[in-house]
Amino acid sequence: MLKSFIISFLTIWISFQFPNYLFAQSAISLSSAQQLALQNKEELKISKYQTDIAKTEKEKINTNYLPTISSEVDFRYNSQLQSNILPGIAFGPQGTPDRRITLGTPYQSWAGISLSQPLFKPEFSADKAIAKEQITWQVLQEKKTSTEIIESASLSYLQSLWENEKVKIANFNLNRTLTIYETAQSQYAQGIITENQLNKYKLDQIQAKAEVDKCTRNLMLALSDLSWKTGTTIQQINQLIDSLPALLAQTPTELSQGFEIINRPELAMEKSTLAQQLLKTRKIKKSYLPTVSLYAQYTAQYLNQNANYFEKATWFPYNYIGIKANFTIWDGGIKQKNINTYQLQSEISRLKYNSLEKEYQQDLRTAITKHKNAKQEVDIQKSNRQLSEDIWKTTSLQLSSGIALPQETLTAYYSVLQQQQLYLNAIYDYLNAWVAYQKITGFAGK
Repeated sequence: MLKSFIISFLTIWISFQFPNYLFAQSAISLSSAQQLALQNKEELKISKYQTDIAKTEKEKINTNYLPTISSEVDFRYNSQLQSNILPGIAFGPQGTPDRRITLGTPYQSWAGISLSQPLFKPEFSADKAIAKEQITWQVLQEKKTSTEIIESASLSYLQSLWENEKVKIANFNLNRTLTIYETAQSQYAQGIITENQLNKYKLDQIQAKAEVDKCTRNLMLALSDLSWKTGTTIQQINQLIDSLPALLAQTPTELSQGFEIINRPELAMEKSTLAQQLLKTRKIKKSYLPTVSLYAQYTAQYLNQNANYFEKATWFPYNYIGIKANFTIWDGGIKQKNINTYQLQSEISRLKYNSLEKEYQQDLRTAITKHKNAKQEVDIQKSNRQLSEDIWKTTSLQLSSGIALPQETLTAYYSVLQQQQLYLNAIYDYLNAWVAYQKITGFAGK
C-alpha cells in the first residue's frame, strides 16, 4: 500500500514541477485572454463609438462658418382675392364715394434663393475648444474602460488557474484514497484490519470524491466567468496555457517606489472636465458680443390672371442684401448665473482631482506593500514546500530501512500536499497583488 502511495505522490510531484506539460494542448494564455477581452467586450466597443460621436460633433462645429444657401418655390392660386376700401378723396374732390378694390391676381407664385453667411460668431472658438476637449475626455474614457477590462480578464484568468490547480490536487487525493480503500478491502478480507478501520478509509474516499466534484464545479464556474470577461465561449477557453508558477517567473521582483508612475486615466479625465468647465465659462462671457452675419435674397414673383408661367411680363423680380448684428441687451441675469454655476463646477473638478490624486497615491503604497508581503509569503511557502519534500523523502528511506513507522511516512506525505497547496495559494495571492499594481500604474505597455 505504501508503494502505491509513493508512486502516486511522485506522479503529482512531477506535474507540479513541470506544470506546462499538462497544458501541451492549451488554447489560451493570460496575454491572449487580455487581448480577447479588448477585442470582444461590448463596453469598449461602446466607448469607441462614443469617441466617434464626439469627433463628429467637432466636425459639425467646424461647419458653423460655412454659408447656408436655401431656395423656395411657391405656386399659389387665390380662389378669393383680398379686398380693401380706399377713401373717395383718393380719387376725386371731397364727397367722392369710397371704392372697394381687390389686391393681387388669381395666380400668384414665387421662386427664390437666399444666402446667409456668418461673419462673426463670438462663441465659435470656445465651441471648437470644448469639442476638442470632449474628444480628449472620451479617448481617456476608452483607456479607462480598457484598463478595467484588462484587470477583470486578468483576475478571472488567475482564478481559473487556481481552480484548475485545486482540481488537480483533489483528483490526486481521490486517487490516493481509492488506492488506500482498495488495499484496505483486501486487508479486511484477510482479517488484518477491522470493519471500523475499513469504514474509516471508505469515509476518506467519499469525502475526497465530494471534494473533486466541488472543485470541478468551481473550475467550470471560473471558466464560465473567464468566457464572459473575454467575450468568448467556454469551449474556446477550456484549456489554459499558463500556470501559476510560470506567471510568477514572469513578474519583476522589485517595484518602483516613485509616485510619478501613476498613470490612471481618471486623473487626466478630471483635468479634461476642469478644462471644459473653464471653456464653458469663457463661451458665456463671449456670448455678450454681437453675432454678425451677411444675408441676401433673390426672388421672382409671378402675377397673372391665368396660369401661363411662360408668358412675358408676368414675372417680377426683387432682391436685397444686408448685414445684421444680434446681441443680448437683457436676459434676466441667466448668463451670469450660468457663469457662476460653471465656476463652482470648476472648483469641484479641482477638488476631485486633488482627492483622486491622494487616493491613487495611497493605492500605490498599498499595492507596493501587498506585493512585497505576497512575495515574502511566496518565498516562505516555497522554502516550506522544499523542506516538507526533503522530510518525506528521508522518512520514506527510513521506512525502507525499517527505522521509521508507516504512519510517520503518511504524516510526511500529507504535509507535502498541504505545503504544495499553500505554495500555490501564495503564488495566486502574489499575482493578484501584481495585477493591482499594474492597474494603479495604468497597465503600462498594454
